[in-house]
Amino acid sequence: MGCENDEAFIINYPYQLRRRGIETKLVIGGQAVGEPDQGLIDVIAKARRWYAGFKSGAYLSIKDIAEKENVDRGNVSRILPLVFLAPTVIRDILQGKHPSDMTPDSLQRSTPNLPMDWDEQKTYLGFA
Repeated sequence: MGCENDEAFIINYPYQLRRRGIETKLVIGGQAVGEPDQGLIDVIAKARRWYAGFKSGAYLSIKDIAEKENVDRGNVSRILPLVFLAPTVIRDILQGKHPSDMTPDSLQRSTPNLPMDWDEQKTYLGFA
């Protein structure tokens, strides 16, 4: 049983194959098509938890977080600004629609120059 119309057709659409570690992803329109990256989700959740700790008084400084969480102060300084990610960036990460080359490490490395303006932030991080 085949289709009634067995004609071949061609779809022209720009794409890229991007390698990330041992994976290769098909990228259509500059965005990954796939599952959410749990590592990205975890690092954003960590930033939000630490920020909530500041607000509640559980943490008094970056040094305090580092000591209580047994992590390097530099890591805290790179992760904490992720609490200010644009809601649309967070939504896209949760839906697996982030740039295919975005990793938890690359996201953390982006924070020193992360714009606070959400539109600029999306462009800076490579979201279409």
